[in-house]
Amino acid sequence: MSTLRMVVNFDGGNDVVEMYVFNSTYMNNTSLEPPLKSVDSMPVSVQEKLAVLLCQSCDPPTADIPEVGTRIDEVTFWLYLTDDELQKIIEEIRNGNDTRKES
Repeated sequence: MSTLRMVVNFDGGNDVVEMYVFNSTYMNNTSLEPPLKSVDSMPVSVQEKLAVLLCQSCDPPTADIPEVGTRIDEVTFWLYLTDDELQKIIEEIRNGNDTRKES
């Protein structure tokens, strides 16, 4: 299991501002660049984990939800990902996929 630190900009849409992976393959504090343009570009299972965390309070101390993650503050989340979920995110970044609709 890997931990993905993700910062999301909710003011201008669902832009993912930064993503860092913490696991044994990607050394501590490895940034995934460029980050995905939208939460909608992520696998559904990752979107579901984020949705669960969005329902949680961000007032300290924040709760850790096993196999889901932790909401750190209003825009920062630690998501616990399977290797498959992480690989799908990396593939989306490499392919430059952006499912965001222009307004």
